[in-house]
Amino acid sequence: MTSGRGYSSLPPRKAMVDRFVQSGRENLIVIVVSDFDPEGEDIPGSFGASLRDDFGIHPDKLQIIKGALTAEQVQTMHLHAGQFSKTTSSRYKRFVKEHGERCWELESLTVEQLREITESVIREVLDLEAFETEVLREQSDQLVLTAKRREMQKLLTENINQE
Repeated sequence: MTSGRGYSSLPPRKAMVDRFVQSGRENLIVIVVSDFDPEGEDIPGSFGASLRDDFGIHPDKLQIIKGALTAEQVQTMHLHAGQFSKTTSSRYKRFVKEHGERCWELESLTVEQLREITESVIREVLDLEAFETEVLREQSDQLVLTAKRREMQKLLTENINQE
C-alpha cells in the first residue's frame, strides 16, 4: 500500500516499483483510490504513464484500476450533493463534459464504505484459488521448518550435554 497524496512524487512510485521487482511477480496491479474530481479522474492514467515511462514497467505487465471514488459509486451510493469542481483545474472542461460540474471527495464515504469498496476491488483482481493455495503451502512449509528447528535444537542440546 502506498499513500500518494494526489499525484504522488517519484520516491513513493519508485518504492512501489522496487517492491514489485523484489516480489518476483509477473504483473503489477495498482488500485487507485482518489477523489471524484478532475484531478482524481486523471491520477490513474498519469500514475500508469509514470510507472511505464519513468520506471520501465511494460504496459502488458501493468494494470491500473480506479477503485474509488467512481462515477458509478457516486450515483449508486446516494452521497451528498457534492461540491462544484474547481474551474481553475486544467482538466475541468473534460471532467464537466463527461461527468457534470459536481465532484466528491473520498471523505464523502464512511471508513466502512471505503474499506468494503477496497476489499471488493482486491477480491475482483486477486486469484483467490491461487492465493489460498499459496497460504496452504506457506503453512505446510512452516510446519516443516518448525519440525526441523526442533530437531536441530534437540541435537544441539544433546551435544552440549555430552561435552
